[in-house]
Amino acid sequence: MHPIRRILLTIELVAAAAALLVCVLAAGFLWESPISFQKASAITVGPDPVVDWDAASPVLDAKRVIGSIPYSSTEPIYEVLPNALYEQTMLYGKGNCANKCRGLGVYLLRAGIPFHRVEILPISGFLYGQGHVLVRTKYQFAGEVRVGLIDVLEGSYLALGGKPVDIAELRRATPFSIEMKPMTPLADGQSDYYGSFLNDVVIATTSPDATRAYFRFIEAVYVPLGDKRAERLLYNALAVVCGYFPGSQVSESDYDRLFAGRHWTLWAAWVLRWSARVVLLLLPIIVVERSVRLVRRFLRRGTVERSTTMAA
Repeated sequence: MHPIRRILLTIELVAAAAALLVCVLAAGFLWESPISFQKASAITVGPDPVVDWDAASPVLDAKRVIGSIPYSSTEPIYEVLPNALYEQTMLYGKGNCANKCRGLGVYLLRAGIPFHRVEILPISGFLYGQGHVLVRTKYQFAGEVRVGLIDVLEGSYLALGGKPVDIAELRRATPFSIEMKPMTPLADGQSDYYGSFLNDVVIATTSPDATRAYFRFIEAVYVPLGDKRAERLLYNALAVVCGYFPGSQVSESDYDRLFAGRHWTLWAAWVLRWSARVVLLLLPIIVVERSVRLVRRFLRRGTVERSTTMAA
């Protein structure tokens, strides 16, 4: 066998083995929880995003922006394109906490307002999509400019003892100590996420740069599939594989708490990511090689037919 042909055959075998791994592991995550693949891949050990809050920058007018959201539903939506996500959440008031925080993130990125995403992850259920999402930003409300946490789902900012809460206070907060301060007449100042829910949680943060890169990636690769739920599943998985899904940083001790007894999930997510990357890398080579072979066969057949015609 020619050396080049041997190399191409090896590439095909490696790609086939990687594709088989992808199918098996993807089916396993779909059976258990698609969210678990994202969480096991995106959560890493690292510090909170560094933001110079004292630098001159635009400030979120919370009364105007949060106060104008026409809260209509807390059911999840499956939009992935930033413009559609912004429209559905900020203009129509749809979506759960993660949706609404992403929608506000689109607005903050466009306005150049510094922020980062904050997740409250319950150790017992974060791999299954349980948790809550907030936005930490520099905002103006009731005549004061402050840096703190906004619960976009509830249309409120968080407070402790009447004072706005930042991420350090949230990490130290005990159940039932957090207060909700409404920023919109539609908010009732009540939430289930600050009671016993805070008993055993980890606080994770995501930088605006990671959010921006994710949005740009989605816009670059998006092709409508006709099913929003399938689109979200596919494009988020593709973002994970290609390294564009927004990562969440936690402390080393919190990382150990989150994944204690879950090493199989971490290992399976790692193998699935790299198997998918191998497939994405080798597939174009295989397609080109097969195309060249097909063209050569076609040309050879044409040459044979012309020779036969001339001989006749």
